[in-house]
Amino acid sequence: MLLREHLFRLYRSIGEQHHVRRALDVGTGAGENLRALTSAIPETVVCAVDIDLGSLRSVSAPLPQGVQARLELVLADAKMLPFRDGSFDLVTSLAALHHLDDVEGGLREARRVLREGGYFVVSEWTPDSKLSPHPPETARRTLEEVKRALPRLFRLTDLRVFRDYIIVAARRED
Repeated sequence: MLLREHLFRLYRSIGEQHHVRRALDVGTGAGENLRALTSAIPETVVCAVDIDLGSLRSVSAPLPQGVQARLELVLADAKMLPFRDGSFDLVTSLAALHHLDDVEGGLREARRVLREGGYFVVSEWTPDSKLSPHPPETARRTLEEVKRALPRLFRLTDLRVFRDYIIVAARRED
């Protein structure tokens, strides 16, 4: 099963159990995660954030018709998100945390913009990945930082480990 299929099922499950009105995708890049997110929870408004304007400009091309009406593209840094506290029901990040020099800071910011009871879903490369364009040390460092910081910020609800990637779902509980 492809990563997108795993994410689709996880997002759909979260969407069925919790009313997800607004979702935030941090580090959107070319928009790969948006396809799974917008099809799994079709009623949600999705805010896609990236620090790279070129990436945001390329997002809309691969998306199904009708999705753009409920998609907001925002140029912003993952460590300083321009949103009020508790603005989102779901925050996602697909293969983006490893780009941050302060992973814990990025996780803290995701928690800040997530409402109490909301979900955070992150997927990252594993050190053994044959698909990752990055060296194994990058994945090791990122996963160690997530492992250290996540339990202080969220309650783990789901963990899926595959050869090429890991998917973590967690809930904000104050």
